[in-house]
Formats: sequence, C-alpha cells, structure tokens
Amino acid sequence: EHAILRTERGLVNELIQALSQTRLLADVSLESLQGMAHRFEPLELSGGETLMRQGDAGNDLYLLLHGRLRAYVQRDDGSEFAVGEIGPGESVGELAILLEGPRSASVRAVRDSSLVRLSREAVDELLQSDPKMIMGLVKDIVRRARQSQSGAPNLKSVSTVALVAAGSRGAPKEFCEGLLSALSIHGSVACVSAAERSNLGDVSRRDLTRWLHALEAEHDFVIFLADEGPTDWTRLCLRQADRVLLVASVGESAELNAVEESLLSGSQGESLAHQDLILMQPTEGRFTGTAAWLAQRKVGAHHHIRRGNTADFERIARILTGKAVALVLSGGGARGLAHIGVVKAMAELGIPIDAIGGVSMGSIMAAQVAVGWPWQQMLKASRALFIEHRPMSDKTLPLVSLVRGKRIEAALHSGFGESRIEDMPLSFFCCSSNLSKARLKVHDRGRIDQAIRASLAIPGVLPPVPFEGDLLVDGGVLNNAPVNIMTARFDGAVILSDVGQDTPPGVDPGATFLPGGWSLLWHRLWPFGKAPNAPGIVDILYRTAVLGSTETAARMRELASLCVRPPVANFKTLEFEPVAEIVERGYEGSLAPLSKWWAEHRK
Repeated sequence: EHAILRTERGLVNELIQALSQTRLLADVSLESLQGMAHRFEPLELSGGETLMRQGDAGNDLYLLLHGRLRAYVQRDDGSEFAVGEIGPGESVGELAILLEGPRSASVRAVRDSSLVRLSREAVDELLQSDPKMIMGLVKDIVRRARQSQSGAPNLKSVSTVALVAAGSRGAPKEFCEGLLSALSIHGSVACVSAAERSNLGDVSRRDLTRWLHALEAEHDFVIFLADEGPTDWTRLCLRQADRVLLVASVGESAELNAVEESLLSGSQGESLAHQDLILMQPTEGRFTGTAAWLAQRKVGAHHHIRRGNTADFERIARILTGKAVALVLSGGGARGLAHIGVVKAMAELGIPIDAIGGVSMGSIMAAQVAVGWPWQQMLKASRALFIEHRPMSDKTLPLVSLVRGKRIEAALHSGFGESRIEDMPLSFFCCSSNLSKARLKVHDRGRIDQAIRASLAIPGVLPPVPFEGDLLVDGGVLNNAPVNIMTARFDGAVILSDVGQDTPPGVDPGATFLPGGWSLLWHRLWPFGKAPNAPGIVDILYRTAVLGSTETAARMRELASLCVRPPVANFKTLEFEPVAEIVERGYEGSLAPLSKWWAEHRK
C-alpha cells in the first residue's frame, strides 16, 4: 500500500502551484484547482516500487511532481520491456480513465517520486468545472501516440546523477570535478555528498524529501556522490538518481565491489535507473581491456574518459542532458565515400559527434570516426584501401559470390588490427543481416574488422560471414539507414547521411531484352559505336539486396533529426577511383543543410 500523505493547509498553495505546471493542468484556471484541492491525494513512491500493473482496472489518474517513472509492457512469454519514461509534469493513466479500460502498461518508480492521485470521480468533476482539462488529456495522448509510432523509446534527459565507484578502486571524486565543470555549461549544478546530508542532522523523511526537492528546484542538475561502501547515504543516492554512473579507474581490478554486489546487481537492486560505465583512461595511448569490465556488469552504455580531457567530459554532459549529436551512415558502395565529406562539414561547423553507427560501406566510415581519425586521415586511408589495395579484385568461380573476400578481409585487418569495438573511444555500432534467421544483427562488441566484414557482405558479390552457425550478409538488406537503432540507445539528435540512393537501373525504352555478357565485353574492347544501356551485375545485385529495405529507409529518414543526401547517385557501386570528387560532393551537398540545422539546434 502506498503511504498517502494528507494535504496540510500550509502546503496547499505549494501543491496547487506545482500542479499548475503539469502538462495536463497547464490550461486549467487556478480557481478551479483551488476548488478541487480536497480531491488531490499526494503520495510518495520509493525507487523500484510499482505504481500500477498492466491489466489492472484504471480507476485513478496520477500526476508526477518529482522523480521519474518507467512504463513496461509484458510480452507473450511473460517477460517485460520498457516502452518509455515519465518525467515531472506528466500524467499517468489518462487513457484508461477516458476509455474506462484496463491499464495498458505497468509503471514503476525509477527513483523516489512524488505524485498526486485523482480518482475517476475527481477527474469527472474537474472536467465539468473546467473543460480546458480535456485539451490537456488529448495533447498527452496524441504526443505519446506519435512517440510510439516513431519507434523510439520515450527517454527523458537527466537531472540527477549518482556517481558510484566501480571495481576495486573507482574514481568518482576525480570524475565529479570534470563532470561538474562540463554540466555547468548547460545550467546550474550542485554536487552533494554524505557531508551535506549530515549537516541536516536527524530529520524526518518528510523534511529529507523537501530538502532533496529543494536541491532540484534550485539547480538544473544535482550530482550525488555516493560513499565507497553500501551505506544509507549510498542507498539514498541510488534512489534519487535518474542515471547511475559507475566510475572505474582503468588498470585496477574489474571485480565487483561491495556496493555493486549488494545494491546494484540482480533484480533486487536498489535502483531501476539506467546504469552507465565510465572508464577513466590515461591521457594517451589506445584503450584495451574493456570487455573484462563489461562482462560482470549489465550497463546500458559505457564511455571512455581520458583524464584531463575537457572534450570527453563535455561529451558525457551532452549525453546526460539530451543535447548530444549522433551520426548514422548508410550503405551505398563507393557512394559511401561521401560520408567523409559530411564528417568534414561537421568538423568545420563545430558539430560534435558523440556516437556513431553505420551499415555496409557506412560501417567502415563510422569505424574510422569512432577510433578518432579526422576526415583527412579517413580520406587517405580510404584511398589506400579501395584504390591501392583493390579489395574487390580477387575474383573467384561464382558459385557463392563473385569475389573471394580475402583481400577485403586483409585490408580491414591492416587498418584496424585486432582492436575491439568496446575499446573504441567513441560509442559505435554497425549492422549486418542474419540470413539464417531473417533479422538484423547489431554489432557493438567484438573485433572491429570482423563486424565490418559482415556488414558490407553484399549478397552475391562477397561471401556471407559465418557466425555461431548462421550466415551474415550486408546490413542494408534489412535496414540501410539504421536510425532506429541509434535512437533506441541514444537520447539526443540523430543526423543521417544517406547515400543509399543510386540511379535506378533501366534500359532503352524500346529494348525487349538485355544484351549478353559477350556483347557487353565486345563494346568495352571496341569502344566505337553506341554501347548498350544495361546495368552491370554488381549494380543489379546491390539494387536487389537493398530493394526490400526501401520503405524502411524512408521511415528512417523521417525519424532522423536531420537527413543529408549528398548528390552522388550517378556513381556506380564499385566506382571508387573518383574518391576526391565523391568526398567533395559529400562536403558541398551537406554543408548548407548542416549549417542551417546547427544554427537552430544550438539555441
């Protein structure tokens, strides 16, 4: 049972003021709210406590004043998945009230939360006294319907963060200093530890809650610095956090410490907040050993922070505040070289890249960005990879594919070695298509070269890649512009660079059949006279491979915050020789839209 807190006379005005800031009641007059004050029932939820269960009768509507809630929907097999989060000022349960039906989802408190409950009778009374509330209900329902249709989870930016040591010797205090400075760019920040709590003395839960609410009201962000052990203060930090950051010092033991084992592991953990792993790295050198840290922890993401590197701390601050920028690079064969021009334009405009993903040719370009290469190095490496090494030249008897794929494998290994995705300085993923199971495979762990090799395996051109008994082929077969993968794991703006378009294959209007291979070869050897208008086998295979994902790509363009489409459709799939021209097309075709978008987004 929830502990219902009876509204005290001295708190009525404070409660009414808070309710007037909610989306649902923003248009309702203060007079109407004051007249209904006796119908509002405040309640407190502890972090992890359930507010409602899917299928229960929908007899009440709730308004969240402080804290954070998360909604879950049950699958047919009984498991649950999160469908969105509810932040301060939002309502819960309005659909069941209007339709007089059961709850469509279960809702739990991510952290300690303060709400107000309205019974069905109270809602009816309020609707009759002030019909403007109907508009609030409609706006909330429409907004959530649009969010559901977009396919992206309804994530909320962070206002409270708990810093917890990870491993045998974490570094939360060191990280706190850098984060405090980076977050201050986006608003006022308070960092509180057990010392500030002890200054309050022995206070009631009501007074402690009011102190915590005052901290959030007075600052845009609050950082809770947990103790090294599983103390009451550490528990309070975890229950107050929108996000838990596990801060580790690379070079120390990756074994779970007492706080991680007792408060953050398993289904009975102290917090439902998303946990991210922060790996404090040396100022120079390559990152290694990340897999050992991830193997023992269930975290939503991990981030590498170089000690003293301001840019790294600012990247984390943007990610926490929902102001980060991610880049997704589509497939497109040689047309994908235009992505280098897009990266050049973003660097010139000062647009950060805080996370990156790609598919097919876009996976190579994305990996180069993720390891920290500037666009000039990307251009140099791509010229060496696709022109000097000629990776598609090892033709073979076409029983499985036209190309053996050994040269491309050697070239990728030469560029990335045996480096792993999880050790990349920047968050990265690429996609392939599981030919055996007919579903998309997202690569965010393991060898970089092996993931890319699977992502660009155009069926019929390159052989499929064996993976745990299945066969993987080009990711563009199922999704040639995986914006939805990025939005599902990233709270911020997502830019899509789409070069998947090509000149649709066609023939002369009067043609009734395509010329044979010998005829096409003759015209190549004897260039006099008019050559037949016929697409090559590689272009036909590529077009066939991505044909089924055409509608998906269109939806991904709509889902992106910005979609740039460099004018490179006239280049063929394996036409790598004009690399400089393709890169320049990418730069010139993206500079203006990126500049316009960035001017608005920065505001």
